[in-house]
Amino acid sequence: MGGALADADVDQRGLTGSETVGRKLAAHLGAGSSVRRWSCRAVTPCSCWTTPTYTWREGGVVGATVNRGQTCIAARRAFVQRSRYEAFLDALRPLVEQTAPMRLALAGQARQADRVVEAALAEKAGSSRANRRRRDEQTSAFRVVADARPEWAVCQEASFAPLLAVLPFESDRDALELQQHCPFGLAASIFTVTCAAPRKWRPGWKSALVTINDAIAPTAHPATPFGGRGASGWGATQEPKGCWK
Repeated sequence: MGGALADADVDQRGLTGSETVGRKLAAHLGAGSSVRRWSCRAVTPCSCWTTPTYTWREGGVVGATVNRGQTCIAARRAFVQRSRYEAFLDALRPLVEQTAPMRLALAGQARQADRVVEAALAEKAGSSRANRRRRDEQTSAFRVVADARPEWAVCQEASFAPLLAVLPFESDRDALELQQHCPFGLAASIFTVTCAAPRKWRPGWKSALVTINDAIAPTAHPATPFGGRGASGWGATQEPKGCWK
């Protein structure tokens, strides 16, 4: 089926899938396909900055767990100001503990989440806050890895499970530098009490899609351009001009 779709006589293809499949499709089309236009988006962690804990604590849970974490724009990294860091974790803890384990589409998704969390804990600097009840190999608890580092697998790998890494930052420049470490660039959410912050950070944004004080939901609007940067692909779907930009 995949091969037939790749060689179909259509003007444009849009892929939402893994980086590996996206690269294979790009190579195939670049080798002589008759297709004139196409776009590609790979699954990716979402970079998230936060200021007000009363807004972000709920937004973080929703962003990381909607559809049980099985979405390409799920929140995977949360950058939190150092002055609010402990308060954020304290506010997040009861929400994590109240979240029931979730059955995923594939057991491999749960295993991958286990692996990146265990690797983070092995670094010793990290700590995991989670409801650890688990019914079977296809079920995953919602886990939050605090004090994560941008080079760790939990911040580098795409994950389709309820999982969130939390990283503190000192200044706006620190936050922008932290989000540059991830190879993906599909979506980001900024939670803030002022309008100045998003404008100030705009030149350094790596993600193609940025939402303010919200997560995931705005992509449901058909007029919202949706595409990726970096390993997340290129091109755009939706938007007023159709499927290409």
